[in-house]
Amino acid sequence: MALTPEPAAPPAAPARVRPALAAGVILILAAALFAPKVSRKMPDLEVYWKAAVRARAAEPLYRVEDQHYQFKYLPAFAVLAVPGGALPLHTAKAAWYVISIALVVALLALSPSLLPERRRPAWLLVAAALVAMAKFLAHEVVLGQVNTLLAVLVVAAVLAMRRSKEAAAGLLIALAIVVKPYAVIFLPWLLARRRWTAAAAAGVSLG
Repeated sequence: MALTPEPAAPPAAPARVRPALAAGVILILAAALFAPKVSRKMPDLEVYWKAAVRARAAEPLYRVEDQHYQFKYLPAFAVLAVPGGALPLHTAKAAWYVISIALVVALLALSPSLLPERRRPAWLLVAAALVAMAKFLAHEVVLGQVNTLLAVLVVAAVLAMRRSKEAAAGLLIALAIVVKPYAVIFLPWLLARRRWTAAAAAGVSLG
């Protein structure tokens, strides 16, 4: 007599879904905890927002009357920020607050992949990085800075090169330079490593 096979158990959720769900919960909590105290700060975000408004109106970006809070980035960055400048300042701050938290999550999640050899579990490395860097990451969020965005773009570029996607890596490096001109230091690095396709893609994208 043939035995009736037991119904198969439903497949477990893919391992990649769990970090995404955790990140989603963090984002929801971050949005819920957005406080007027934080929104009154973010002075750097105000600089980007003002530059975006000016770029949208084709007005001069660099003005002496802005004093300490002068726009110090490439004009392309102001153009890139135009969608944010179309929002009221308070709404733009709230949106960038949530995006900043998402970028922190992405940076912590991607960073262990850069290690040439991993000797500890990824969750332990992420937890250690979070404990060591929490103060500085929180300060970035309160200022409304874009350094975390810069870091995510560079990390993504390195990972793209490891997967032989050099054109994508070059585009990401170009975006990083638009976000922060300091990232131009990665162009000589691409040339020194003979990543010709990535270097060419970065140059064309910047052009």
